[in-house]
Amino acid sequence: MTKSQFYWEWLRRTFRGKIGVAASVSGLLALGVEPVAGMFGLDTGWVPAILFGGAFVVVVFVGLVHAPYEMFNELEAERDKLKDQLFNRERRQAAIARLWQLRADGVKLRNETPTDEAVWTAAYEQWRNQVLVDARIISANLASWLETLDRMRPPPKNYPSISAYHDHYRHVMSEMLARIEEFLKAEMLNQGIALSGE
Repeated sequence: MTKSQFYWEWLRRTFRGKIGVAASVSGLLALGVEPVAGMFGLDTGWVPAILFGGAFVVVVFVGLVHAPYEMFNELEAERDKLKDQLFNRERRQAAIARLWQLRADGVKLRNETPTDEAVWTAAYEQWRNQVLVDARIISANLASWLETLDRMRPPPKNYPSISAYHDHYRHVMSEMLARIEEFLKAEMLNQGIALSGE
């Protein structure tokens, strides 16, 4: 906003609706002043005009003082909104970068043949929980898609399982990894479209 735009907006807000406010205020005051003036035998014809003029001066003065504060508060709110948008965008991009790394970590973990199933299962739980945390930052829909696996594709057969539980968790990881990959590929495509259209 330029200086001239600021002052023009200041004046516009200062005078906007003030005639109606002054008329309402002076009308209410006249209801009390006219009878009093009549009791003393004074001419009441001047009362509405004087009261309207006085009320108009007061409400315009109040508008001159209040308009800059109103404009400042609006600019502050807009600045805070833009800061939030920037913060959320940066936070989302950081979560996407972590999701790429979690995908790589997940592939490595899934392909391991563990010697200690309890240690591997703990690592799997930690990986899954972190995936869901970052997915929620990116999108509630993505988190739900990764959390609820109603259908799962067959996992790779190249790596032996050491138990039924290990086999199940590897199956879950494989489906989550496939969905993460699909999302990240779509994200790259969307970014490419956005960048090419700028």
